[in-house]
Amino acid sequence: MLKKRYARWMYDWETRLTMRDENRVVRPLEWGDKYPRLADAVRQEDTVRDMISGFLHQNNIEAINLLPALEADAEERDPYPHTDMHPTKEGYRVIADTINHYLHGAY
Repeated sequence: MLKKRYARWMYDWETRLTMRDENRVVRPLEWGDKYPRLADAVRQEDTVRDMISGFLHQNNIEAINLLPALEADAEERDPYPHTDMHPTKEGYRVIADTINHYLHGAY
């Protein structure tokens, strides 16, 4: 019972964190001072991404990095819903377009 209550609380908390108002000033979040472990996790994600990319390149394994296209699209709209980690319809369009360009040599 406690596990279900905690899971519900975490879902609600994450939902509140990701909901955004359209009338606020957005500033970069400074992770380091208040959340040093979270800042470390972000750095580790970058490190792991670089390691995987390097491995794929060294072994001549083709891969498509979708992150730049999704980040560029995020300047105009959010490619992810505020309550889910899966892309929105528009996010999937960006992914499909990026893959399509890659497959047709325009990437």
